[in-house]
Amino acid sequence: MAFLGASRSGVRLGKTTKWAVVAVVLLATAIVISVVVAFGHMGDQANKELDRYDATARRTAAAFPQIKLGASMAHVRRRIGRPIYSGTDILMGIRERCWNYGGLSATYEFCFRRGRLYSKSRL
Repeated sequence: MAFLGASRSGVRLGKTTKWAVVAVVLLATAIVISVVVAFGHMGDQANKELDRYDATARRTAAAFPQIKLGASMAHVRRRIGRPIYSGTDILMGIRERCWNYGGLSATYEFCFRRGRLYSKSRL
């Protein structure tokens, strides 16, 4: 009888060990899948940002010749959209705000003084 009790106990220990291994394998698989999905999501975000830069570069290249010096900031914003970078400097007491647009192929800069386009260039 003692032999049967030990055998039963050994079987239960075997089943418990088996389920513990299954649980660890499932947990490890879930972690690996989560990491793969997270990296995929990061790649999608990076691609969306690059697509936005390229779309802005195309819009800017098309509108660049038509945007004339003296245009308002609002006009430039309506024609091209939100700049990728915006910076402000004070030169000889005059505030100058520059907006940069572009992507990998070209970068454009529009600088304003007193709310009007003062200079534009392709960098």
